[in-house]
Amino acid sequence: MDQCIVNIVVVLKDVNKDDFWENITAKQPERKQKYTNEEVHHPTLRFMLKWLAFTFFPREELNTIRQDELHLLYIMIKKRKASLVKLILSYWNRTYHEKMHYFFHILDHTFSYEFRFIVKSYTHIYFS
Repeated sequence: MDQCIVNIVVVLKDVNKDDFWENITAKQPERKQKYTNEEVHHPTLRFMLKWLAFTFFPREELNTIRQDELHLLYIMIKKRKASLVKLILSYWNRTYHEKMHYFFHILDHTFSYEFRFIVKSYTHIYFS
């Protein structure tokens, strides 16, 4: 019986990011370079990377490839079974905290003390 592995690090134990990037783009990766969708030659892989970015890791700029997306593409190509829950939750948790930090910064500089207290209490109850 095949089971999904929860720890994504175990699934990716043999991945070499640079070799994988070279295989899908026919380019040697540069150290300071950001990976982009246009560099991937195969249209299906390019579509899958955009789909992963749009579905699991939403953001305004979908052209830049995140490391998590590259890992997921590797898992799909190698047909490995892995649970993506930890990966997606960690992304959402990071994104939530970044957005809420920015939101509270604006809130602290804009509204009265009473209003800020109400909003912070409400978000603590529902988002903690």
